[in-house]
Amino acid sequence: MNKVRSGTLLVFFASSLGCMIWALYAGKDLNSDFLHYHLYAGLNAWHSRIGQDFMAAGSQSYFNPYAFVLPYALIQANLPAWVIGLILAFIQSINLWICYLLACRLIPEYQKSYHAYGRLIACGMAALNPLMLSQLGTTYIDITTSIPVLGGLLFALGEPQRQGHDRRLLIAGLLMGIATGLKLSNAIFGLSLLVALPILQWQTGRAVARAATIYVAGGAIGFILVDGYWASLLARNLQNPIFPFFNGIFGSDALPTIAARHGRFPIHSIWEALLMPIAMTSPAKGVYTELPLPDWRYAILFLSTIAFVSGLLWNKCKGVNPRGENNNPENLAGVTLFFLVGWSLWLITSANGRYMLPLSYLAGVLIVSQLSNLLGSRFRFAGYLVAILALVQLTTFNTSSSFRFASGPWGNKWMTVWVPNSMKNSPHLFVETDLVSNAWIAPYVHPDSSLVQVVGQQALGLNGPGSKQLKQLLTAHAGSIYVTAKIPRNATQPEKTKIFSESLNFRIQRLGLRIDSSKRCEIFFREDTLPLDYIPKNIENVSGSPPPKAGDGTWALNLPDRTNKVRSSWLKYFDSLIADPFFFKSPLIACPALRDAKAATAYATETANVDAALDRIEQACPAIFAPAKQITERGSATLWSRYYSATDVRLTVYGEKNIHYLDTYRLGPAKEMGTVSDWLNSDIQPYPCEGSRKEPSATAPVEQEDPN
Repeated sequence: MNKVRSGTLLVFFASSLGCMIWALYAGKDLNSDFLHYHLYAGLNAWHSRIGQDFMAAGSQSYFNPYAFVLPYALIQANLPAWVIGLILAFIQSINLWICYLLACRLIPEYQKSYHAYGRLIACGMAALNPLMLSQLGTTYIDITTSIPVLGGLLFALGEPQRQGHDRRLLIAGLLMGIATGLKLSNAIFGLSLLVALPILQWQTGRAVARAATIYVAGGAIGFILVDGYWASLLARNLQNPIFPFFNGIFGSDALPTIAARHGRFPIHSIWEALLMPIAMTSPAKGVYTELPLPDWRYAILFLSTIAFVSGLLWNKCKGVNPRGENNNPENLAGVTLFFLVGWSLWLITSANGRYMLPLSYLAGVLIVSQLSNLLGSRFRFAGYLVAILALVQLTTFNTSSSFRFASGPWGNKWMTVWVPNSMKNSPHLFVETDLVSNAWIAPYVHPDSSLVQVVGQQALGLNGPGSKQLKQLLTAHAGSIYVTAKIPRNATQPEKTKIFSESLNFRIQRLGLRIDSSKRCEIFFREDTLPLDYIPKNIENVSGSPPPKAGDGTWALNLPDRTNKVRSSWLKYFDSLIADPFFFKSPLIACPALRDAKAATAYATETANVDAALDRIEQACPAIFAPAKQITERGSATLWSRYYSATDVRLTVYGEKNIHYLDTYRLGPAKEMGTVSDWLNSDIQPYPCEGSRKEPSATAPVEQEDPN
């Protein structure tokens, strides 16, 4: 027994050490999601800002923040960045510990040398996991909340020789409830385990109804423990305990009353779903995750699953019992069913690879376990097959994979921020006007400041969903409103400065605001901000020394009056701004704004025809442009757009009211959809939503947004 325990501890140690070394090698990932909502969520966990901010980080502002407590605490403790990365990677390595324990339960003991060998290989195959490698040492919680999912599965395995079945089922439910409470996308795994319970508990002799009841009770307890308080805050402030989800049921006035969903990785047919394991071997971006992370294990797993199920049926027909010592095939069959149900639910709900991380670990364990069950004492042949797969997987990693969104050196701190004194010393309302929010400033500005993001997944205006909360903030902070935006490249050039400053006014026009040109704008810098050519020359060396204090004259925009002149440079400007790969490392500018009722009136007048045309497009193409009736954002005198979060597409109106439809995630050429007048005055639909498509326009704007 001591030898077994020491061997298990050695596997645990090696797994954690490998994960920590990989995290150091991969580098610090100061990705857009961290800047958008990870850091803000950690602050929200310690100091709830539900009543203070509104949509500060978009809808992600209201996700359960408690999974981000540890990363936030480590960052605020000012620990060296590499230490934070090692701590996170060590905790995340617990997934591999559980994978090894699962393998110990699933691989039959035909011969001790073979089963020990197989369990190590299974753990290794679980580690050859590009999704895991992309998140080790980062602030993503997909990999952290995978721990209770895999732990719940381990506790649910049947053990005929042991007592305490009810207690183990209760713990399994508790862990699944905790995983779901921390991240709602994990609910699919809780349901999958419920479906697999009858098989997993077959050999224990427990009644299925009793086992399911105990499991569900444990799940409810776990969910309430980690999400009950947060849900009560959401219900009290936003009339929806799981805001922003299922708002069609709860009807909060802060969002449209439709079910929140996201179609970044849509599955269009059963055939496409069946071919997904093969598609996931592609090195292209956007197949099942934002990064290029080809993975051959799923294609191999589905082949081994077919063989395993066929073998089970054959053995049943022949009356053969292949059960090995201290193992039973029902456990392997139940775990296989758990995987298949979870995989199916994942394809139906999102097909986003980050939301199936537990399955990505389990895939490696199942391949080896199924082969060992099929080949028995001839397991050495399975070892050869797995070795070939491992070689292919490693070769793919080396040639095709990208494991970080924004990999960089670890540096000293996780994130060093220079904040203008005026922003720290007095409270303000920060109106965010970038698609990916700037909520990362929240821990660094005055604690009584408020943030609101008025563009992005849910654009806000003075009418419609969210308008009540927006107006309350504008009234409470009248006289201390700042508009924030990332500074575009070459903004110090006169033409670019003029375009950028005009853009700020158009972005906030519908809110009844305008930039106060009599006051200076302030700049926020981060340590990762690149010293690009738009940085004023006297603060070029951003990383070498802190920028000068605010208000010393190093930056001031001469803001011109808005103009209605049609300019082709607008289109080129926005194209270069959004497509700039360094855009998300740009400094952040905050400009003071004044209330101006005339601005809102001008917006309503100048946007009326555009709104009517876009409404008609939504009615004609509801599957593409959802949710409908979005606020129309304005970027210039001749540029309007609507973003559809459910499908990750954007409608853009520019120039002489030309309309283009763009998939903002997969990019590619925009599709020409006619003009505003075509949609308002023609009895024939200018753009067929099904069937043929017009050829993409060569002059259409190509916008690019960072993956969310």
